[in-house]
Amino acid sequence: ALASVSSDSLQTPSRWLATDTGPETQPAASTSGQQLPNKLLMRDFIQNSLYHPTKGYFNRGTPVVGHIGDPINYWGIYCAEEWREVVNKKYRELQSSFLTPVELFSPWYGYILARHMLEHRKHNLGLPPGSPLLIMEVGGGNGTLARDVLDWLRDNAPADYARTSYTCLEISSRLAARQYEAVVARGGHGDKFR
Repeated sequence: ALASVSSDSLQTPSRWLATDTGPETQPAASTSGQQLPNKLLMRDFIQNSLYHPTKGYFNRGTPVVGHIGDPINYWGIYCAEEWREVVNKKYRELQSSFLTPVELFSPWYGYILARHMLEHRKHNLGLPPGSPLLIMEVGGGNGTLARDVLDWLRDNAPADYARTSYTCLEISSRLAARQYEAVVARGGHGDKFR
């Protein structure tokens, strides 16, 4: 599939889905700063729309993925209506496009996954405790999951933590910087996180 893209089409959603029979356009800048041809493969268009250094969805000025900060006190929520009120209040406070389950249920979401990884490795893979644990996360958002997983391993399975390597693949330089801040600078997991 081809999309006709102009440099201002990254800001004008109605022009994003123009077909190859649409009006002639000027070349747009790619994520690497190179000029793009007038016609792109759809995958390249999506890549540019999401990760362009200045106009891409994940690189805009305001954070796209919200970060809650302190955990939500679930013991104080008694019904679904209260839950919706808490989440809606967080959206208003943060002014972000979305909150991931990792953010909403931090740190417990990461703790559960960390424990599951160890149990799965032991019972399903037949590997003994202390075997290297290599974790790969694609698109790690704010780094909350990586921090929570590594926190749990450090506090509950130090032998496994000592042999853990957590790699986060991230295209967005802004999100990669936020991950580094959360996991390495504030979380103290510098020797475990790449």
